[in-house]
Formats: sequence, C-alpha cells, structure tokens
Amino acid sequence: MVNTDQLIVTFCDDGPVELEHVSRSGESTRIARRKLLTRRRLTAAASRLIAEKGVAALRLREIAAVADIGFGSFYNYFDSKEDLVEAVATELTSEIASQLAMQASRFNDPAESASAAHRWFVRNAATEPQTAWLIVNLDRADVVFQDALAGYGKRLLEHGVACGRFRPMDVDTALTSFIGATIAVTRAVLEQRLGADAETSSAEVLLGALGLTAQDAHNIARRKLPDIQLRAGTADTPP
Repeated sequence: MVNTDQLIVTFCDDGPVELEHVSRSGESTRIARRKLLTRRRLTAAASRLIAEKGVAALRLREIAAVADIGFGSFYNYFDSKEDLVEAVATELTSEIASQLAMQASRFNDPAESASAAHRWFVRNAATEPQTAWLIVNLDRADVVFQDALAGYGKRLLEHGVACGRFRPMDVDTALTSFIGATIAVTRAVLEQRLGADAETSSAEVLLGALGLTAQDAHNIARRKLPDIQLRAGTADTPP
C-alpha cells in the first residue's frame, strides 16, 4: 500500500523522481510478500510431513514438492533442514501457546485455568509426541513459549492474586517458573522418566506454589479435563 502522504509530496515537488522511488518501493514490497508466502508454504509443508513421519524422515526434496516450489529455491529461504525445523518449531510453539490461552480462558476460576493449561501441554507428550518433541528440543523453547503466552499468562496470575485465589507474588518470576516447569515435565514424560500421572501430580505441585491449600490443589489438579488437539493449524485467535 502506498502512503498517501508520499503521494502529496510527490505531486507537489519533484514528481517523476518521487514516483519512480514509490514504484520501486512498491515492487520491493510485492517481492517481500511473495517471499514470505513461499516461506510459509515451506514451513507448512514441513510441519505436515513432520507430523506424518517425524523429523528424522524429513527430506528437503519432498518438502519442496509438497510446498510446490523448485528444490533449488529452498536455499533462498532456509540455510539447512535444521534451520527449517527450528522455524517450524518456533511457529508451532507460538501457535500452541495461543490455543492454550483460548482454551484455558473458558474457566472462571484462575486456578482451574492455570491447571488446565499446564495439564493440556503435558498431555500433548502422549497424544502428539512428534509435536511435543519439536517444542522441547527447540533452543530457548521456554522463552518462545513465554513470549507467546505472556499477555494472557500475566493477566491470569494478576487476576488470581487480586481476587485472593493466588498468594501475592512477583508475576513475571512466577510465569517464568511455571512455563519452565511445564516444559521440563513434558520432556520427562517424553523420555519416560515420568509416567502419565505426571500431568496431574505436577499440576498439583504448581497450584500449591501459587498458594492453594494442599486439598484444593489436589482436587483441582485431578478434575476431569476434556482432550483438546494441540497441533499446527488448529489455533483460534487468542483472547
């Protein structure tokens, strides 16, 4: 889109020179948009193939074919297969954070929201292990996840403190600890160092850290929770 202020300056001053500049700028914008769309096709194709076959079976020629681009063009967008997988994992982490925020916001009790978000993420290790492995193996996964969840997560904790559900705390520190623990438990389940019951037992520990009584934390962590699908392409707009 051309800035209308630029057009006013163009016609009041050196028209041909400025118009040429705007034309070049518009062409650069179109090229950048096409490159972005092609990059997204590649990450979408890789995400689909990873879900079907896993990272180890990922082949660049197959990715290019699914994305409908020439194989030689791949390196215009990514330096390597590893670079592409990291991009997929980063996008996936942000998307799943959005899904969790949307789903968890349906509870009126902030303690139930926090418990559900944690349990759903950990449960993903059993229901979508390829997705879960991608996320926990992502460099600085906790930072990517926290950046995506920060707005909702901070509001949730602040609301819990304000209504007396959670103890007074430094919200930023609590959120960082909560997210780090959630990713650590998920990795432990994937590596079979923890069993399936880690979903509820770890939620109970985290709720206790937020200030709930032992009985309350125990009850909330073990409430029936419906399954949701956490994977690429299923996110709605976060709250």
